[in-house]
Amino acid sequence: MSKIHKIIITGNIHTPDEVIRQEIGLSEGDLLYKSDLENILERLKQLGLFSYVRVSVVPVLKKIDLIIEVVEISTSSKTAELIQSPNGDVGIGLGYGDINFLGSGNTIDLNAEYANDYYLLRASYITPEFNNMSFNVFNTETTNNYVEDDGFTTDTTGISIGYDIPFLKNVINTDLEYSENTLKCSDRLNGVNYELEECDSVKRKEIKLNTKWRGNTLNNPVYPTEGKVTDLCYDYVFSIDHKNYFNTRVKQTMIYPVNNNTLQLTGNLNFGKDIPFYKRYYGGGSGTMRGFGYNTLGPKYPNGTSEGGELSVFGSADFKFPTFLNGLLGGSGFIDVGNVYETTSFSKAKADELRASIGLGLYWVSPIGPIGFSLATPLIKKDGDIKKVFQLTLGNRF
Repeated sequence: MSKIHKIIITGNIHTPDEVIRQEIGLSEGDLLYKSDLENILERLKQLGLFSYVRVSVVPVLKKIDLIIEVVEISTSSKTAELIQSPNGDVGIGLGYGDINFLGSGNTIDLNAEYANDYYLLRASYITPEFNNMSFNVFNTETTNNYVEDDGFTTDTTGISIGYDIPFLKNVINTDLEYSENTLKCSDRLNGVNYELEECDSVKRKEIKLNTKWRGNTLNNPVYPTEGKVTDLCYDYVFSIDHKNYFNTRVKQTMIYPVNNNTLQLTGNLNFGKDIPFYKRYYGGGSGTMRGFGYNTLGPKYPNGTSEGGELSVFGSADFKFPTFLNGLLGGSGFIDVGNVYETTSFSKAKADELRASIGLGLYWVSPIGPIGFSLATPLIKKDGDIKKVFQLTLGNRF
C-alpha cells in the first residue's frame, strides 16, 4: 500500500487523460494497493480502445508514481452488409461507428438500411460512464406487401433514452421511447371484417417502456459450437390516442457439440394483448417456419391472407456439420414446428393447429455477413397453407 504521488499516462494520442482517469477511479493522493494494479489493467483492456496496456509503479519520495502506458487502436468502423427487411426482402445496410468518438470514450453509431418497400435511419450516442446511457433518434417506413391487396404502410419517427442496470453477471437493458406513427391502409384493409376501426386512426403517438435481458455463454458470436443464449424482453406501450398494449418475447437457444458437429435447439414464445394489427406476430419463412411462405401462417382475413396474431410459438432442431473453409461453410438438417394464434389464451392454442417442416440448409460466413440457404418441405400442412421450398436467411439467428 502506497500513496500516489503522480499519475503519468503515455501513448494516448486521441483519448484524453480524463477518460482513462475516470475508468481507473484513482487520483493523486489516493492509496494504491497491489491488487489495484491488476484491476486497472483489466478495466483498461475492457474499454476496447487499446491494443496494448502496461501498468507499473515507480518509487518517488516515499510515494509512488503510477505509470500507465497504452497503444491506441482504430476505434472507428464502416460496414456494408446484406440485410433482410421485415417483409423478407433482401436489402443493403450501411453503418458507421466509433467507440471512442472524438476521444471522449463515448460511442456513436449511424445506421441506414434499405430494401424494397422498407427503409431505416438510426443514430445513437452511448456514454459508458453512466451505465451505457444511450440517446437514439430514428425513422423507419415499411410497406407490408406480403398481404397483397390488404397491404399497409407504417411510417415511424421517434427518440429514446436507454440505460443499463447491472444484474448478476449481466445487465438489464431499459429503454424509454417516444414515437409518432403514421398508418396508411389499402382500401380492402380499411373495410368491414378487416381492420376498419384501426385504419380510421391513422396518426398515433406512443410512449414505450422496454426492458430486456440476455444471458449468453456462446463460445463464438457467429457460428458457435457450444453454449446457450436466453433472451427475455417486455414492452409496455402507453398509447396517447388508442389502447395501451404489451408485448412479451422469450427466446432460448441451446447448442451442444456432437463430435465435430453441433445440435442447435431453439424455442421462441411471443405473446401480447391489444396489439395493433400492424405489430402483430407473423409466422412462416426463414426465422420461424422454413418450407412455408413468408408470414403466411396463422389467422386469416376473409380473402385468405394472414392477419397475424397475439401469440406465436415456434421451435426448431438443427443438426449442423461444418464442411469447408475451417467451418465458415457448412450444412445442416433441420425440423421446424409451431404456429401463430389469434389469442393470448394458451388454452385456446390447440396442438392440432401446429405446423411442421423438414429440410436441409447451407450456411456461409461471408465477408458481408452470415448467409443461409434452405430447402424445406412441410411435414404438417393444412388447406390454404402456402408452400415455399427455397428460402434465404441473412444475419445470425442468435
